[in-house]
Amino acid sequence: MLSSRLQIRLIALVLAIIGFSITWYKVEMLGIPLYPHDKRSVYNIGAEISFVGQHESALISMAFPPPQQGIRILSYDATSADFGFTTAQTEHGKRAEWSKRLVDGKQRLFYSIDAIIDSHANVEQKYAAEPDMKEETLSDYTKPVLDAAKTLLKNIHDHSADAHSFTALLIQHFNAPEPSQTVKMLLSQNRDDMLGLLYRLLRYEGITVRKIRGLYLGETQHNQSLIPMLEVYSNEQWQLFDLKEGKIPRARNFFIWQKGGVSLLDAIGVKESKITFSVSEHRVPAGQIAKHEKMLKEAPLLNFSLFSLPVSQQNSFKHILLIPIGALVVVFLRVLVGLRTSGTFMPILIALAFMQTSLSVGLIMFIVIVGVGLIIRSYLSHMNLLLVARI
Repeated sequence: MLSSRLQIRLIALVLAIIGFSITWYKVEMLGIPLYPHDKRSVYNIGAEISFVGQHESALISMAFPPPQQGIRILSYDATSADFGFTTAQTEHGKRAEWSKRLVDGKQRLFYSIDAIIDSHANVEQKYAAEPDMKEETLSDYTKPVLDAAKTLLKNIHDHSADAHSFTALLIQHFNAPEPSQTVKMLLSQNRDDMLGLLYRLLRYEGITVRKIRGLYLGETQHNQSLIPMLEVYSNEQWQLFDLKEGKIPRARNFFIWQKGGVSLLDAIGVKESKITFSVSEHRVPAGQIAKHEKMLKEAPLLNFSLFSLPVSQQNSFKHILLIPIGALVVVFLRVLVGLRTSGTFMPILIALAFMQTSLSVGLIMFIVIVGVGLIIRSYLSHMNLLLVARI
């Protein structure tokens, strides 16, 4: 049988381990700040859509950013003026849609997203072929251009080991200082759309590939276009390819706005439609991010924390949780210092009362309450009505 002292030590050790483990999980895994003044960077990504109405009904549809690894989207906000705004779930993914019965003249629509870089934001990476994926035949190419494409692809195939190395070599050929005649012939077909050209050639080779468009989160940027890239699936993983540099690792701050072959912007009933992007960074308290509703839903442990309570009840619990700390201080003063106190909880309650008032007002209230209480007690004692000695 374990001695009482050993049992107490074991219980204290287990409770300490549990407490430190919960603290570590909240700080490292859920992003809850350890200190109240910790701040994190929140990036506001704004999309501005401009167009000219033609005195008829209009429908504007924009691709919605997908959930992605390493970046957590906190909130969305659409400024649609007098347009109707909805979100639609299509076979190609989610889209934001603005509509109006009669549109005339220049118009602008805004859509913004608040996001943070969060290494714990996990999105299951599954391969899913696009619903409209068909076998690429390059049937619109003339025979000389098609023969040139076949020659180039065969040459690269012979000098590559897998889909990733094939893609890297293909991009290298198109970015050579002095491209070959074959490359020049292919570029003449799609000079303004390098992404589309590489995408079609890779699909013709039978490689699983999808288009990616995004932008880097960082310092303030205005009137930016999305950066086009390719993602190639091989060996059960997606690899990112830059159209200039070839194979690159996915940067922590690269935010993917559009994934797949679906169009970024569809504008019906208008002309001169254009979309530009801007990025701004601002610092906010980390606790404000941790209390975000979406994070509460994704972290069941937070449902048992103060963050799941209304603000008024959170403030009440803050004072209640100070009582054990105050008791520890009082015991320390009585046992180790030798200071005499009027019980254990009276100093704690007095200290909590002073937290709600200023020093001068608190002292006046304390003196008045204690003085009136002593006068009443003395009167009751004089009249032999003091039934409880310690009232």
